[in-house]
Amino acid sequence: MNTAAFPIATLSTHPRRVPVKCPNCDKWFASKASIVNKQDKVFCSMECYNGVGGERKRCSGCKKIKKRTEFKKCDKNISGLRCWCRYCENKSATKWNEKVKNNKDTYRNVCSNESCKNKTTPFRKLCEVHLGTPLPDFFSGKQDSYKDKIIDYPESPTGKAYIGIAKKPLMKNSTGFGYQGVLIQTDDRSLVQCCNCGEWLRALPIHLKKCSKLNASEYKEKYGLNQSTGLISDAQSMAHTRSILKNTEQLKQWRKDTGYTPSKETLAKANKTRKRLGHTAQQMNNYGTCPLQIKARTVEFIKVNKEMPNSSNRGQTLYGALIRRFGSFKGAMEEYGLPYRIKGGHGSRPFMFPSGETHRFDLKDSMQRDMFFELIMSKCPVMHETL
Repeated sequence: MNTAAFPIATLSTHPRRVPVKCPNCDKWFASKASIVNKQDKVFCSMECYNGVGGERKRCSGCKKIKKRTEFKKCDKNISGLRCWCRYCENKSATKWNEKVKNNKDTYRNVCSNESCKNKTTPFRKLCEVHLGTPLPDFFSGKQDSYKDKIIDYPESPTGKAYIGIAKKPLMKNSTGFGYQGVLIQTDDRSLVQCCNCGEWLRALPIHLKKCSKLNASEYKEKYGLNQSTGLISDAQSMAHTRSILKNTEQLKQWRKDTGYTPSKETLAKANKTRKRLGHTAQQMNNYGTCPLQIKARTVEFIKVNKEMPNSSNRGQTLYGALIRRFGSFKGAMEEYGLPYRIKGGHGSRPFMFPSGETHRFDLKDSMQRDMFFELIMSKCPVMHETL
């Protein structure tokens, strides 16, 4: 490549210069004879060499001038095209894949730590957990203050996980990682788990594009999280907050510049999304109204009170939750394998059991209530399940 170009009129005054035609723009110019003899093609300018403004462009890989249609688009370059042609890019990608395939130890995708199964990027042997980079430690050593929100979780790097204000029991995700409606973190709240692949990271949004090709909103909808929930660990969030609050004046100016108060259109859009999604799994976990939690509450209520929840006893809140969840009390009892009352008679009421048997009981009589409870314990396997 050479762009030693001079006006064509200088040929008469400089005997060592020769006329040359630019292969890109077909313009005649003068250049040194020594340069023309050494190189096959000489361009009148750097723009012509790079293909800017012409119908052709030089590939940085094979050094050939090709049609602009043979290059992929790229807004970052001046020419609006990539530096390499499609053929060179595909060839490079094939070489790279073969290199990674033949050298698995060098280009490993799993953390080299024996007890860790997190994925890593090429040239990185350790994952983010074991890299040695300092993690935010706002909550390390303070686990006793929220020990009721920590559960045993073998997949966690620390062996335990923080589930926030979600109530037990929790529903497992279909992928096998995490729980529905729970942003699960390590017990020191420095890392958060991806429910799609199980990897532990400080924040998820950038990782989601490589892992599941979902954006943050689609990920939250898939795994039952509120749209307002941040996909970042509590410790990392605290670090970001502190860095912002270092200078109060800058924070005030930022609020003015960015319009901190959301507009009416934004609020209307958020309400529309909330109505479309309904109650998320995270909301149900927080209030104890997911199907598994209602089931555990119902079994516990029957064991303690020796009667079924209804609208006139202390289980009226649970009774309302069952109806809202399943549409009717009968549907809820059929789903859980518990007896339900059917029409017929006064005083002693008939109850249908899961086995199809019908028994009559007058629940106002304490002796018959005890018999009803004993029959439930013997006929309904759900009463002996571990929830």
